Amino acid sequence: MPKTASDTQRVSTQVCAVEDCASPAMARGFCGKHYQRRRTHGDPLKVASPGRPRVTLPCKMDGCEGEHYARGLCRKHYQRLRTHGDPFKVAKPQTAESPLCVVDGCEGEHASRGFCGKHYNRWRRHGDPSIKSKPRRAPARPLCRVDLGSRIKAARVAAGLTQRAVAGRASVCVMTVSLVERGHRTYPRHSTLKGFADALDIPLSGLLARPADAPQGRDSPT
Repeated sequence: MPKTASDTQRVSTQVCAVEDCASPAMARGFCGKHYQRRRTHGDPLKVASPGRPRVTLPCKMDGCEGEHYARGLCRKHYQRLRTHGDPFKVAKPQTAESPLCVVDGCEGEHASRGFCGKHYNRWRRHGDPSIKSKPRRAPARPLCRVDLGSRIKAARVAAGLTQRAVAGRASVCVMTVSLVERGHRTYPRHSTLKGFADALDIPLSGLLARPADAPQGRDSPT
C-alpha cells in the first residue's frame, strides 16, 4: 500500500523513543545510534566499554629509547639479533674497494671464506683451493666405424623396399630408418640392427662386417 502524505509527515516528525533523545526515529522507534546499541547489546541505553589502551613498552637494551617490537627489543636491535645473533653487533660498513681472494696471484673479488668464486668452489669440492678438477675424458669410440647407413640403404634399394616397409618389418618408426641411413645414428641398438637384418633378409654379420682395408681395432658394437 503506498504511503500517503500524512504518513510521510508522521514518520518525519517522530522522535527517538529513548528519553531525552531528540533525534528523529529511524527504525523500531529508535534513532540510528540507539537502534545500533539495541541490536548489538539488546539494550539501547548500554554503551560499549572502551578498549584497552595500547601499552607501549621500551626496548630492554640500555640507553635505547625505541619502542618494543619483538622479544623485548626494538626493531633495530631485533634485526641485529636475527642477522648476527647479537643485538649489540653492528654490520661493518662496505668499503668502495672489494677485498681480493686470499690465494696468491689471484685478483678475483672475495666471494666467501676469503676466496673468490672459483677458489671457493675448489675448496668446497676438494678441500684445497689449489686443486683443479680433472678434465673429463671423451667417450671411447671404435677405431673402425662400419658404414651401416650405406649398407642398409643399398640392401633396401636392392630389395625394392621403401623406408616405411622396412620400418614396419623391423618394428621401428620411419624416422629411425631415415636417421640410420643418413648416418645421423651410427650406433643403433642390437635389437634394431637385428630387426633391419630380418627385414632385409640378410645376415646380421653382413651388416657389421669390417671392410678389408680397415685398420685393426675394436669393432662396432654388436
